[in-house]
Amino acid sequence: MKIKTSDAIALLQGRGPLARLLGITWQAVDQWGEYVPELRAYQLVEKCPAALSLVEQCERSATT
Repeated sequence: MKIKTSDAIALLQGRGPLARLLGITWQAVDQWGEYVPELRAYQLVEKCPAALSLVEQCERSATT
């Protein structure tokens, strides 16, 4: 499962809200690369079902 870090941050309107949702620090979010780590992506989708649309976006752009 791939979610772009920038898309996840935009969805939750900042690094802080994203970090709080996942129970981590915003500094940890800053260490992510282009994509949210896979286990965090699953956690994100579980806690915020709207994030599932980000997975679908990422998969569509990878196939084109």
